[in-house]
Amino acid sequence: MSRPFMIRPELLILDEPTAGLDPFIQLEFEHLCEEARSEGRTVFISSHQLPEVEHLCDRVGIIREGRLLAVGSIGGAQGARPAPAGDRLRWAGEGGSLRQSTGRP
Repeated sequence: MSRPFMIRPELLILDEPTAGLDPFIQLEFEHLCEEARSEGRTVFISSHQLPEVEHLCDRVGIIREGRLLAVGSIGGAQGARPAPAGDRLRWAGEGGSLRQSTGRP
């Protein structure tokens, strides 16, 4: 689990990163996320585990079929705002970066 953090990228994208991990390794993962945050790096986590999201994340985004539906703080649904219609997340650039786009050409 620590391998993606070792190269210290500005952006980490992790899909269900704690699935199947024992509690000790989950705790280590939390420490790695906190370290990345303190260094100003972004950890993008895809998870269906709401307690994990509430514990690890500062902000949440709801994505369905590649469309960003809502963005907000962890404070709950009251903090989420609808994303502008047609917004999509795209991987762009030679070095790669995650960008929000309007989906228009």
